[in-house]
Amino acid sequence: MKTIQPSKLELSIERPACQTPLPAAAGPDGQLIICPCGRTLQIPACAAPVTKAVAEAGLGRNPSRLAPWQLRRVTDYIQANVDRPLHIAELAALSRLSDSHFGRAFKGSTGLSPYRWHLKSRIERACALMATTDLSLADVAYSTGFSDQSHFTRTFAKMVGVSPGIWRRARTSPPLGAR
Repeated sequence: MKTIQPSKLELSIERPACQTPLPAAAGPDGQLIICPCGRTLQIPACAAPVTKAVAEAGLGRNPSRLAPWQLRRVTDYIQANVDRPLHIAELAALSRLSDSHFGRAFKGSTGLSPYRWHLKSRIERACALMATTDLSLADVAYSTGFSDQSHFTRTFAKMVGVSPGIWRRARTSPPLGAR
């Protein structure tokens, strides 16, 4: 049995040493790596700036994103089902990803979580309904999936900055000197 002691760590290796030659000795700034065969390899300190440059250039691991077909499929599904609650599991199934990976990838692609995207779509649909129909605010709320007019009003005001009634009146009233 062969024992190697790299920096106070004892490692017992029963396999024979490989025939790979060790790299040239590095200075004290180098990094120690244990080869699967049990040999200690030292990575030169000059390799660290290369690794840092690759990471800064974005050539390393990218944040998760959806493929264009996945994003299109999910956003189209959200638009088609804006009037009902959606669950992350059904959206993840559309893109053939796990729930957690889908959530990260969707946010990486859109900048919004799936819930926020769905909420934004509901508010956009509500704006279109208020601008083009004479539906009451309660009917607009129900047709866009909100539980009641109060919930719709709170959410609309939080996202748009004004209540739905004020928003609608600003869009439908004639300009001030047009009378």
